[in-house]
Amino acid sequence: MPALRTPVRHSGLTRKLLAAAGDRGQKTGFGQAVGYFARISNLDYGSRLAKRFDRGQMKELLADLRRSLPELNRNVFRETNIARLTSVASDFGVTLRVQPLPGQGLGVRGFYLNDSAFSARPLIVLNAANPPLTVAAAFWHEIGHHLTQEIYGKSPDPMYLNISGGSEAHLDDPRELLADIVMTLGAYPASTAKYLFGVAKPPNDSEGLVKLVSKASGHVKSVSGFEVSAGGPLKKKLQMVASMIHIARLRIALLQEYGL
Repeated sequence: MPALRTPVRHSGLTRKLLAAAGDRGQKTGFGQAVGYFARISNLDYGSRLAKRFDRGQMKELLADLRRSLPELNRNVFRETNIARLTSVASDFGVTLRVQPLPGQGLGVRGFYLNDSAFSARPLIVLNAANPPLTVAAAFWHEIGHHLTQEIYGKSPDPMYLNISGGSEAHLDDPRELLADIVMTLGAYPASTAKYLFGVAKPPNDSEGLVKLVSKASGHVKSVSGFEVSAGGPLKKKLQMVASMIHIARLRIALLQEYGL
């Protein structure tokens, strides 16, 4: 799509994206959105995925993941209750803590730590300052890191920090990408992805992006009841819309490139 370069020129697009996500009350501050939407909107997700995994590799990876998560890509992972997520983590041998984290201005969602010097078991810490849906999505991303270590072996870097706005970097890091894939397949199982996005490649323009956000926000509301309009300050809402775009575009790429 055309590059999103200036706040003035594209404030209309940002307003439309927020409206598509269910928030029609914002009047100012749209210049903040340029950095969020420009990077994600112009990425070729399909080619970036294909550079990392061919069809055979992706099929094997999904089979490995399903040994631990049999419902992955079959049912929506709807759970947001912290006590139940704690139980899920424990079943994987992971300790889960949900607490307010410093650096909220950076959009910290949480982190995964596997270092016996700090914790006897692998540790997931999630930012309680975020809405329950964001916390749950971050949980499945971090569980993805845990399962990735079981597939690839323990990483030399014991910590993975999950920060809003890091989507593009995730496409270049196989471990981060797989963690996002776990989160994405949990949000949009195959039947849901085919219903919402079909098999035709969506237009890579402003109108296509608005339609994509509308579909994604509608799905989020149907699954959890959450709307971006309840997301708090403008910056956090923009982060949520950017995350919706990233997850939806990744899901479409998985559907088109691998038939998942």
